[in-house]
Amino acid sequence: MYKTYLKSKSDRILTGVLSCLCLHTVFMIFPGGQELIASEGTSARASWRQLLYYSPRVFTSANSLVDSPEFFLAPDGNVNSDHELEAFLIALQKDDPKLPEQERISCRFPARTSWVKRNRPFLKIPAIQCPEFENWLEISKPKAVSLIFSSYFINNPSSMMGHTFLRLRRGSTHAAPLLDKAVNFAAEPTTNTPILYTIMGLTGSFPGKFGLMPYYSKVQEYANAESRDLWEYDLNFSEAETRSMMESLWELAPSRIDYYFFDENCSAILLFLIQTARPGLALSQKLGFWVHPSDTLRILMEEPGLVSNVVYRPSTRSRYLAQYEQLSAGEKLIVHELIQRQDESIKSFQALSDERKALVLDATLAFIEFDESLYGSKKPVRYERIYEKALNARAPLKGEPMTTFPTPKDEAPHLGHKGQRWGLGMGRYEDANEGIFEYRPGPHDLLSPAIGYPPELSIELGKTRIALEEGGKVRVRSAELFRILSLNPSRSGRFPWSWQMGLDYENTESKRLQLLASLGQAFSGDDRDHFLFAFFDTRLKVERGDLWICPGGTLGGRYSFGKRLVQLTMLSLERCYSDDSRPWLGQWSHAYRWSLDDRWEIYLEGKRNSDSKEFSLGFYRYY
Repeated sequence: MYKTYLKSKSDRILTGVLSCLCLHTVFMIFPGGQELIASEGTSARASWRQLLYYSPRVFTSANSLVDSPEFFLAPDGNVNSDHELEAFLIALQKDDPKLPEQERISCRFPARTSWVKRNRPFLKIPAIQCPEFENWLEISKPKAVSLIFSSYFINNPSSMMGHTFLRLRRGSTHAAPLLDKAVNFAAEPTTNTPILYTIMGLTGSFPGKFGLMPYYSKVQEYANAESRDLWEYDLNFSEAETRSMMESLWELAPSRIDYYFFDENCSAILLFLIQTARPGLALSQKLGFWVHPSDTLRILMEEPGLVSNVVYRPSTRSRYLAQYEQLSAGEKLIVHELIQRQDESIKSFQALSDERKALVLDATLAFIEFDESLYGSKKPVRYERIYEKALNARAPLKGEPMTTFPTPKDEAPHLGHKGQRWGLGMGRYEDANEGIFEYRPGPHDLLSPAIGYPPELSIELGKTRIALEEGGKVRVRSAELFRILSLNPSRSGRFPWSWQMGLDYENTESKRLQLLASLGQAFSGDDRDHFLFAFFDTRLKVERGDLWICPGGTLGGRYSFGKRLVQLTMLSLERCYSDDSRPWLGQWSHAYRWSLDDRWEIYLEGKRNSDSKEFSLGFYRYY
């Protein structure tokens, strides 16, 4: 991302001379120009840098996130905001209404032009009309803005931790969503190969681009086709502030921003855009080294008065489950029977009262819409016969289908713990004591409380455990590149697959590198707090240069004592094959996690297998 456009020492000298001449020109052209550049107030300087999308760096000075040179007028505008201001003032003075609109400085950069008018109203700026920009604004007519969080989607690597986009509302309410527009920032992948996709996403090799589309198309994509709940965070912006943000979006939209999965991603870039609406809104300064979409929601909620309302829009899956849970146990069985037989004439259904028939049919129709991802004019294929029959049977019955759905308690994504975590503890490995340090950049596991996160999902990235042994030796005990577990509990007559994948290194005597892939089934109660799961496992292990294939299985259970105390027990068995075979090996693990709040957790865990035994007690800190 860090670029300079000064190719040689001579170029830098020449640019320095030209910059001095440009600065002198500004002082001559604009009375008060010296104060504008040399003595600009701190807040004005900060808001100018925000319009250039400057971001602080750990090892270098701040520079812009934008990678397109066309976004800047100064050769080094991406690293020197003062030079960019000088170049902009000169170009603004020369702005000519006779030029094509795309060449008029005021029309290319309306946000920067507004900044100059706001901070130095005495400067004489040519009056320029920008009909193309105004027509673009007229298309969306934004009067209010909401940041939308689309919940975790494990089937897409770029969205498995959630996704955010903007809704441009034509009114102050949530009415008429079909007329609203959505602003989306996303990577434009150049490959579908999973390994290349991951590598390129981690190294910023995909361009990130903005898109403007109908809001309902995003609702259909996320809530209906992918069964992802949507959470709408209404921003308390005036119409003028909303216009300021749109002016900045106009400048930014044609530009390229290299997309990085873990920092310069959709959520980070949108946070930079949102803060351009209001001078002094320093949201991006609160971003960490790793940026999880839910982290940006917490940043918005922590800003006093910025979020005026949070609205829940359930997915087809959530709408179905809400209607299904209204039924008695016997009525749930009738739903299963209707779906399996595709015939509403079964005796148990006909024996119901009209009121209960309506509820059963509503749940049946909702299941089909969820299972076949129906939206718009899409028709069912698998359940075509029962769908039409259920619609016809429902039509004469009284009562309206359920349209208002309860907001799930404790599931709003901003309520969850932050993504990054470090921990300290003490333990015993084999027969020796040790101190333990652990770091995990993101974001959640089954032992953490299911507040703000789906209880069925575990995504652990980059978890590293370091041990300080009794003799003072420091050892990397284990390192996980990733471990992802998705539990899809069997319910409503459906038995979807649950799965997990992982790649990790264990620094034991055998120096083991292993790749894990598992497939199985999970079962849960209606409250989704308790799970049982069973997996068929396959591990590929590299030990001392030998490759082993290890089939096996895992049984596990998660039990939650309220929302803050969680227990997880797992038992696995495997047998490894290479040139010869090993005997069956087993491993048992048992852990407790007590969450004090959204920042602190206390853990207690033990593990034993054929090679070793270990025990540890400590705490985690989320940040």
